[in-house]
Amino acid sequence: MLGPGGAGKSVLSRELAGISGLPLIHLDREFWKPGWEKPERDEWLRTLDELLAGDAWIADGTHIDSLDHRLARADGAVVLDYSRWVAVSGVASRLMRRDGRHRADLAPGCENRLDRVYASFVWTYQRVTKPQVDAALARHADHVRVVTLRSRRQTERWLDKLKSAPSRGVINA
Repeated sequence: MLGPGGAGKSVLSRELAGISGLPLIHLDREFWKPGWEKPERDEWLRTLDELLAGDAWIADGTHIDSLDHRLARADGAVVLDYSRWVAVSGVASRLMRRDGRHRADLAPGCENRLDRVYASFVWTYQRVTKPQVDAALARHADHVRVVTLRSRRQTERWLDKLKSAPSRGVINA
């Protein structure tokens, strides 16, 4: 699950895991150490290898620095290609709803927050990060099927279609 902060990647990932029965990996929960400390790159890649060892899974989070590593093991990707304003609205809504409460998709010791770095990531996602995501997907186009969803309404329709599909455990476009 790829897209800007605030797009609803974690919520959609939980829905997909429920529909498909696939294990869900929240990358933010696995990546960050308490107090938002980053792991060493080699440590993170070893952790990813362990997390992605299964035959099928849903990985929630863009984490551009390890995207190629994950896509090498993936057969599909869902991209939430929402506008900046949808993402900003999602972040604001989440902050108001959560109001200091811990989110299950975050690592212990990492509270829901909006700081300068995260705000910049959300604000510049379309211009800075998305081209990197697109390039990574293009590098893996021979084996990664991409579903791009451009609005919350389109996402809802796609989810409804999956929920009514007779083949559980498989996510199709």
